[in-house]
Amino acid sequence: MPIFDAKSIPAEVHSSTKDPEVAAFLKTGPVLGAHKPIHVQRVEHNAFIDKVKPPIGRIEHLVLDGPHGSLPVRVYHPSKRGPAEGGALIYIHGGGFIVGTLDQFDTAMRLFCEVSGAQVYSVDYKLAPEYQWPTQIEEAEFVVRWLFEHASERGVDPNRIGLGGDSAGGNITCTVCLKLRDENGPKLALQMPIYPEAEMPFFTRAGVENVSGGYVDTAGVLVGAI
Repeated sequence: MPIFDAKSIPAEVHSSTKDPEVAAFLKTGPVLGAHKPIHVQRVEHNAFIDKVKPPIGRIEHLVLDGPHGSLPVRVYHPSKRGPAEGGALIYIHGGGFIVGTLDQFDTAMRLFCEVSGAQVYSVDYKLAPEYQWPTQIEEAEFVVRWLFEHASERGVDPNRIGLGGDSAGGNITCTVCLKLRDENGPKLALQMPIYPEAEMPFFTRAGVENVSGGYVDTAGVLVGAI
């Protein structure tokens, strides 16, 4: 796969060849931003819940007294030691701000935890449109500050706490990291945005050229970002 930089931007871009299993799933799988009621989209996204899940040490269910009421957090503990033992990753899932559950991201969290040896804190933040911005930002920031305050009792090194997320969760990750920096908040050791919504893609050439109808197309991101 070619790697481009600022000096070698291609005139056009095209989708790469998809893994056959992924290609087959996309034909019938959910589409983020589909023209369906949000409650229907949320149920359809349960297609991402795996029936067989990777083994894990144990899972802990917390309910924090957050800035907008009860805030569920699912904590993953590894079964064995790993290179990130003693550290923790707070994870904010994706879904265009309108869909996504902890169950739908369970497999990824298990893998993050078990392979790294770190604790993983998956945040069940409140979704739009029922809860508008900046609810999601404030809830993610609350969990970060809470973990720093309780690191010792949680068996976490406060110098090894990271924040990550995908898509909408990547947007929240970047926003919270900048907010903590500007407000002299706790210093995160790691920022891990995964394909974050860092800019409205329909303003970019790549966004215009890649309206493919796949899971996350430009229209889908547009609906989720508003």
